[in-house]
Amino acid sequence: MALLLQYATGVQFWVAFSLINLPFYYLAMKRMGWRFTVRTFLAVSLVSLLSRLSARWVDFSLLVDGF
Repeated sequence: MALLLQYATGVQFWVAFSLINLPFYYLAMKRMGWRFTVRTFLAVSLVSLLSRLSARWVDFSLLVDGF
C-alpha cells in the first residue's frame, strides 16, 4: 500500500509506510498490549528510517556502467 501511495501521490515511501501503520498501533494496543505495540512501533520506525537512508547508501549507477 505504501508503494502504491508513493506512486499515486508522490509522498515518500517512508512517510507513507509510517502513516499507513498508525491505525495498527491502536489495534495492537487493544489486542496485544503495550509491550507488543512498542516493539511494533520500533520495528516500523526502523524500516522507515532505513528505507529513507538506503537511498544515500546504494548507488545503482555503478551497476549500469558495469554492463
